[in-house]
Amino acid sequence: MASIENRSRHQVMVKNRDDLTKTFPHNLLPTAEAYCQSLRAQKLKPKLSRLDDHFIVRVRKKGIEEQVLHADSLEQAEQIKMKLKVEGNPPSK
Repeated sequence: MASIENRSRHQVMVKNRDDLTKTFPHNLLPTAEAYCQSLRAQKLKPKLSRLDDHFIVRVRKKGIEEQVLHADSLEQAEQIKMKLKVEGNPPSK
């Protein structure tokens, strides 16, 4: 069985203020939200978004060690998952 996880970074931007743009790892959403709050406190209008530039495909099968494959887009991750489903075999290391 294969599953897709979005591991893309979060990005905070302020229009016309490139110096305030920051990116945060996928697991630090609370930190990104706190940064947005600090910008709002300065009367700015930040935009929090996800970059959608990193996905992982986890392959789990009973009796076989879990494997993780990396993809640069959701489309690529879905293609990997479909290929694994058609082949019926886990990828080789």
